[in-house]
Amino acid sequence: MPHKDFGGLKNQILYDTIISGFAIVRLGIDSKCNKRYYIEKLFVDPKYQNEQIGQSLLKAILNNFNDCSISVSTFKDNRIAAHIFLKFGFRHTTNRKMNIEYGKNVLTFPQSYFILERK
Repeated sequence: MPHKDFGGLKNQILYDTIISGFAIVRLGIDSKCNKRYYIEKLFVDPKYQNEQIGQSLLKAILNNFNDCSISVSTFKDNRIAAHIFLKFGFRHTTNRKMNIEYGKNVLTFPQSYFILERK
């Protein structure tokens, strides 16, 4: 298979039919009516973790979505993700609980929120 370059990610993310990680980014409007991107999901298959794939995904997001601020959240106990977001210039903004309804049950997950401000 010829070498592919996916925004600097090269074969780290996509190679043949193997997907080792993915990200979903959406555009939204914050409370002050400013455009803002939200990283909805940033996932690396556990088989490929500790190979800097998550950092490569984050670099690609920051390079391709560079015209306004970017927000992201992670589970509060995910210290590795928090460290990476801080390393890339995000700042921690708040901790909150996220509730997910599952049938008659409500699952609660403590979340940490981060933002990378851009003018």
